[in-house]
Amino acid sequence: MSQCILSTTIARLSDNLMLCSYGNSQHHEQERVLLKNLKCTFDSRPRAPLTRITVDDGKCRRFFCLLDFPHGVVYFCLCNRGIGSSKLIFGYLDDLMRAFSSMFPPSQLDAVTTPFKFIQFDTQIEKSVSSLEKSINGNFRNGFSTDGTPVEAINKQLNEVQDIMRTNLDDLVMRGQKLETMQKYSAELREESVRFRKKSNALNRSSIRQKVVLGLVCFLLFIYVLFFRGR
Repeated sequence: MSQCILSTTIARLSDNLMLCSYGNSQHHEQERVLLKNLKCTFDSRPRAPLTRITVDDGKCRRFFCLLDFPHGVVYFCLCNRGIGSSKLIFGYLDDLMRAFSSMFPPSQLDAVTTPFKFIQFDTQIEKSVSSLEKSINGNFRNGFSTDGTPVEAINKQLNEVQDIMRTNLDDLVMRGQKLETMQKYSAELREESVRFRKKSNALNRSSIRQKVVLGLVCFLLFIYVLFFRGR
């Protein structure tokens, strides 16, 4: 049994029929549930002819799915999260898709009611798994990468990068909150400035009116005094 690939399954999209599989059969029920959910999702939205997705199962494992809509086939692969790059896994699924499509055209797939016809393809899956393991072991041998760096050190560096990214995100959030607070204070200051300007204008108008009234009263008193003195 492969230590890299926990299971691989090829299924028909139209009715979720499992055509052939490799690995531990205990994962098949998870695959059926995932296939049903994927089918419901992509039936209701536009999709590319070839769709690649990854789904975490919540147990430090990850499903890699290649949906071949033109041929109505989906290719599942369950791996541990630390297996390596997604590019390797999807390359493995691409190889399976090409081999399976050349061996079984769509006309044969539509007519099949039982999966016995596809048992012969299990050998091809085993060969592809073996090739994938060689690629992975070529990148990571005896706990070291191909450049001699320990895998633990690489994981530590990745964790440090994640911590830095998380810290930077926290800083951005804090800066955003501070900026939002400053914008709030600035808006309040503008509102107070407008109120002060309005009150200042009102006081200026009131002061002008008072001066005009006072000047008018003084003028009338002056006229009154002149008039009575003249008499």
